[in-house]
Amino acid sequence: MNFAIDMVFAFGLDLMLGDPEWFPHPVRFIGAMINRLEKITRKLFSNERVAGTITGLLTVVISGILVYLTIKLANLADPVFGRIVGIIWLYLGLSARSLADAAQKISDDLERVDLPAARKSLACIVGRDTKNLNESAISRGAVESVSENTVDGILTPIFFAFIGSFIPFCAAPMMWAFKAMSTCDSMIGHKDEKYIRFGTFSARLDDVANYIPARLCYLLFPLASLLLGLSPVKCLIVALRDSKYHDSPNAGIPEAATAGALEIKLGGLTYYDGIPHEKKPFGGEFLPPDKIHILRSVRLMWTATVLMLAIAIAARIIFLS
Repeated sequence: MNFAIDMVFAFGLDLMLGDPEWFPHPVRFIGAMINRLEKITRKLFSNERVAGTITGLLTVVISGILVYLTIKLANLADPVFGRIVGIIWLYLGLSARSLADAAQKISDDLERVDLPAARKSLACIVGRDTKNLNESAISRGAVESVSENTVDGILTPIFFAFIGSFIPFCAAPMMWAFKAMSTCDSMIGHKDEKYIRFGTFSARLDDVANYIPARLCYLLFPLASLLLGLSPVKCLIVALRDSKYHDSPNAGIPEAATAGALEIKLGGLTYYDGIPHEKKPFGGEFLPPDKIHILRSVRLMWTATVLMLAIAIAARIIFLS
């Protein structure tokens, strides 16, 4: 029952607090570690793939070990204190509230018909060009970001915490090992000239880590759609049919599922650094989204998160019995 109680408390903290701006989030330290390791490994190894692989592996291992040590040392001082430290780490590894807040900010900007502010808010959570986007394109970017980040920001961390919970003190370390993988992918898992070889390992590792949680979306998103009175059948149909249109083996599933659930068209033409990237849309039979769909996607995210928590907790209890 410890895992169930710890995850409920962690989720409650995320729901109430999110990521306070004044608090130095551990992901920043992981980012600094990646930058430092990159400089060292590039100097030590002429082969970029080797240097990148070592950077990725060290980042993941060091992150997991450091979290484990903080919990273990706190537990040696006092078991209750150790439990609290573990819960705090689990809370910090979830990003549902921060994702919802970011989407809410974009929605509020659009409600005020402040497109410059909405573009700026969107730029905080996406990598695409935003300066010339209209309301529909801004809404599309927000919905796509919410759906994609539901997996790597929420569902996969919960999944890794569940896996780690079978080893004493390892739920949070496993979650943070994944957070390190995700941060590596965000920072060095690119296909540009600088990272096409150096970041290969981190990009592939992130794909593997998200593989199962992304496919749980075939279950979670239709169920969430049903509970919210949306379109569970269309959610599943579009997810199964259109998810292959995304470059990522994982990100297309939640995006296509969201398109079906909300009956909107996502994907299509996007600009990155002034260069157009065209891909077949998800839900091409539907109309493009508008601002009302942003908060609907957030509700879908929250419901899928609660379902994932319930499944993880139930599975852990079953394995204990």
